Amino acid sequence: AFNLPHDPRVAPEDFRKRYDDAKLPLPANFLPQHPLDIGSMVGRDELLERWPRTPANVRRHLGDYYASITYLDAQIGRILAALDASGQRERTLIAFASDSGLAIGSHGLFGKQSIYEHSMRAPLIFAGPGVPKAERRAAFAYLLDIFPTLGVMATIPAPDGSEGRSLAGVITGKESRVRDEVFLGYTQTQRSLRDERWKLLRFPQINVTQLFDLQADPHEIKNLAAQPEHTERVAT
Repeated sequence: AFNLPHDPRVAPEDFRKRYDDAKLPLPANFLPQHPLDIGSMVGRDELLERWPRTPANVRRHLGDYYASITYLDAQIGRILAALDASGQRERTLIAFASDSGLAIGSHGLFGKQSIYEHSMRAPLIFAGPGVPKAERRAAFAYLLDIFPTLGVMATIPAPDGSEGRSLAGVITGKESRVRDEVFLGYTQTQRSLRDERWKLLRFPQINVTQLFDLQADPHEIKNLAAQPEHTERVAT
C-alpha cells in the first residue's frame, strides 16, 4: 500500500509548489475547534496542529495534503503505464481504495477518527475488463466488499465466511444498490446509522445525539436532533 497521503505528508518540491496555500478554499464546515469531546480529541492526528485551528494553518496543511495526493496520483500513473507497456492492461482488473478521510479543518478536526462524512467516505475505484468507463455509482459500500467483488468479476467463488457483498452488479449497472443503509463506528465513543438522506450520530460517552439531513446539509452543519418534528425519527 502507498503511505501517502498519510502523514508525514511530504511531496517533492515540484509537486508542493503547484499549490498556493493562500488560494486554497477552507472546508465548508470549517471550525476553529470542535464543540464536543467526541473521544478522539487528543489522538496523534489532532496534535498535528494547535487549537484553535486558524485558516492559515488549515490551508498550509491542505497544501501538503493536495501535493501528496498529486504525487501519489503520479505514482499510480507509473503503474498504469507499466501495464500498458507490458500489454497486460486490458486483462487486468484494478481496484483502488483508501483509508478513512482526513478532516483537516472540517468541524475543527484534523484526523480521521470521527464518523462525519469527511472521514467515513473513502474513495473506491474499479477499472478494467467489464467495468464501464467514467461512470460513478451512488450505492453504499464497505471496503470489505472489495474482496467478493473481485471474486465475482474474476469468476472465482467466494470462500465460506466472506461477509462482504459483491458490488459487481452495481458496477455493471444491473443493480442500483446492495444495501439500504450503513452502520459506522469508532471505538466505543461514536456510532452512526445513515441512509441515502438521513444520518444519525450518537456519542454515548457524553450522551449527545446528532441528526443531519444530508440532502439539505451534506456538510453536517445543522443538527436537527432536538427539533420536535424529528423526535420520532431519532427515537426509532
